[in-house]
Amino acid sequence: MKVKGISIRQPYAWLVVSGLKPIENRSQNTRHRGRLLILASQKMHVHSVREVSRRYGVEIPTLLPMAGIIGEVELVDVVTSSRSKWFEGPFGLVLENARIWPKLVPYNGKLGLFDVEL
Repeated sequence: MKVKGISIRQPYAWLVVSGLKPIENRSQNTRHRGRLLILASQKMHVHSVREVSRRYGVEIPTLLPMAGIIGEVELVDVVTSSRSKWFEGPFGLVLENARIWPKLVPYNGKLGLFDVEL
């Protein structure tokens, strides 16, 4: 079965699957709607966990899974503006029904949305 996936660097990937970050910023639009697997990239984001915690007022675990699928969400819309503190644009993927998977499924991500064979 093929499912769409998206790679996100930590700590943002954890914030998405935990349901704390309901918008994922991207430079390109997508027509996809529905189930979307969240892959934690092999590299951390340039923003440190501490910096993100402070900026957004959220608690983030110090040990975050990387280099694989960590959960899933439902992509319900794409917006070009939002009042959400998470929106930076130019496109915001609006995410709902976030779910953390019980264990990491190792997987190599790609740029943009891509097919994942489950």
